[in-house]
Parts: sequence; C-alpha cells; structure tokens
Amino acid sequence: MFGIVFLMLMAQPQEGKGKSDTVNLRANYISMGMTAYSGEHYREAIGYFKKAFKLDSLYSALTYNIACCYSLLNLKDSAVVWLDKTVGLGAYEFEGDSDFDNIRKSKEFKEIVLRATRLLEEAKKKEWKTLVFKPEDYNPEKKYPLFIGLHGYGGSADNFLRAVKDYINKKGYILAIPYGTKVQGLTSFSWGSINKCKEKIMKDIKEIESKYSIDTTRIILLGYSQGGSRAASLGITNPDVFKGIIAIASSFDKKGLKKYIPNLKEKEIGYYIIIGGKEREERLESNKKAKQLLEKNGVKVHLKIYPEIGHAFPPDPEEAIGTALRFLTGD
Repeated sequence: MFGIVFLMLMAQPQEGKGKSDTVNLRANYISMGMTAYSGEHYREAIGYFKKAFKLDSLYSALTYNIACCYSLLNLKDSAVVWLDKTVGLGAYEFEGDSDFDNIRKSKEFKEIVLRATRLLEEAKKKEWKTLVFKPEDYNPEKKYPLFIGLHGYGGSADNFLRAVKDYINKKGYILAIPYGTKVQGLTSFSWGSINKCKEKIMKDIKEIESKYSIDTTRIILLGYSQGGSRAASLGITNPDVFKGIIAIASSFDKKGLKKYIPNLKEKEIGYYIIIGGKEREERLESNKKAKQLLEKNGVKVHLKIYPEIGHAFPPDPEEAIGTALRFLTGD
C-alpha cells in the first residue's frame, strides 16, 4: 500500500491573494486533511483537501488524495473523476496503490492507467535539475550556509518549500530543493533507495559548492515524510557533512541508529525532530526512541510533538523551521 500522497504544506499562492494569509490557510487545511486521513475519517479529509485545492488548483497531490479518499469510501465515480484530474496535473504512478482497490477493476480506472503509463515514459526522459535559490544580496566574496529540503513521497520540488523560499534566503541561506530520484510523473517523485538518495544529495552539494560560495560547515538538511526518513539516515551515516537534520513526520530505523550511532559521538551534528501526536503509533514511537538513543549518545537533539496533527507538516511552517534553525545553529 502506498497510501495517500504525503503532502507538503506550501506552494505559491494565487495571484491577488495575500501570500502569508493564503499559505497559512492552505497549510491548515492540508494539515487537518492529513490528520483526518490518518484517522480514517475520509469524508472529513475530502472536505479539507478540496478547500486547499481551491487555493492551489495546480497541486496534483491534492487531487490524488481526494481520489484516494473517494475510493476508500467506495464512491467509484467520484474517485475516477479526481484520479483523472490527477493525471491531468502530472502525477502518473498509482496503479499499485491499494487505496484504489475499490475501483481497480473498472474500465475507467484501466483506461486512466494506460494513459498515465504512456505519459510516465515521457516524463522519465526529462532532466530534473535541483532548484537552487540564492539570497537577493548574494555576494560571492562571502560564504553562505546551505539549506536542502527533501519532499515526501509523491511530492515535487516545485511545491516543496517554495513559499518559504524568501524566508530561508533572508536568513542568509542558499536554498536547494532536489527532485526525488524516482520519477512518478511531471509533478510526482519519490526517493527510491537510501543509496540513490545519498548519491543525489552528495552530488548536488558538490555541484552547488562549485557554483556558489558555500560554508560547508553549515549545511542543514530538512526532509518531510519519506524525505524526512532519508534525511535522518543521511545524517546518521554522514555526520561530518551536515550541521543539522530537521526530520518531519519521518520514521527512524532503530537498528540503523544503533549500528551507526558511534559515528555521531563527538560530532557537531544536531537533530530537530518534528512529529504529530496523532501519527500512527509505531511511527510516533520510532521518533521517541530515536530521540532517546541520540540523546544517550551525546547528540544534540530535540523532539517537538504537535499533539493535534497526524501525518502532516506543522501548520506554521516558517515558525517551525525557524525554531529548528535556532536550535541547531543559533540563527
């Protein structure tokens, strides 16, 4: 089961809307929708996702999640309509998602799969370069810290962290947002294996360092959901590369932590872990145990639990990221 696409809460607001108001409202709708989905309250989730979709009608992850919820409710016609919208918005890989078991045998679903399969082959031929944003007052004579953001499963660099680009740049960071290593459409990507993710991120760091003046002792890696799990693993296995890891709605591999924990002793890397209190119990417990293990081995770590959200990004993204940066770097 893939389950629902793990939505990041930020994208460009529509023209004519106040940027901060639109982003915050959309973030709240998505957070509530993801929390409702986590609790299997699918009708409620649909309502919130549709409200968010009105604020951002180009976000394929929203239509995908609405289609999932309709299918889980066995409302087949509505599920097909929203899945068709999803393909139209550039997300093509969904055939194996068990959320669609209720519509899998329908003629309409099979036709959408055929269309999506053809489009996916075309999408895989494109080159997906990492998005890089530098501060407006960038001066090559100065060194700048680097902030890298990894989207969740089914997400895209085009939406991830774009709305807080100005905030990150004003903090004096160069911001890099890579696409996941596995192409699932024009607007949908995932990270594949940990090794492929590591290869991608390390290559990006070297390339960015060759073009910009980077302070390599101050690299922050943030990840959400699947991206958060990858960020957590990269920090554990490469503590000399990263100043800090911000892991949001992620899972921690306890065996991996125990295996590589010696790498973290006497290192300067820090962890800021964010998780919803309404997450699945095993995921929530893995975050709590990770915090204990890291702390026990002398790693600077903080666990922030948002009690009212499920598998979702905090509804106050700038505040959440700002607090994490202050903990990790003092900025």
